[in-house]
Amino acid sequence: MYVKPPKIYPREISGRFQRLRTAAVFWLLGMFYVFPWLSWDGRQAVLFDLPARKF
Repeated sequence: MYVKPPKIYPREISGRFQRLRTAAVFWLLGMFYVFPWLSWDGRQAVLFDLPARKF
């Protein structure tokens, strides 16, 4: 009586902007995870303190 809806699958995308997007994601996530461990003069080089709104 009821017809099962067809499944939808994402299409693989290739091209210049997709490569740029992927590179930007890796770069930004890398900065997000690595920068807190960098130190400058014995202090944290990059500070992400969101509750105190210090950047």
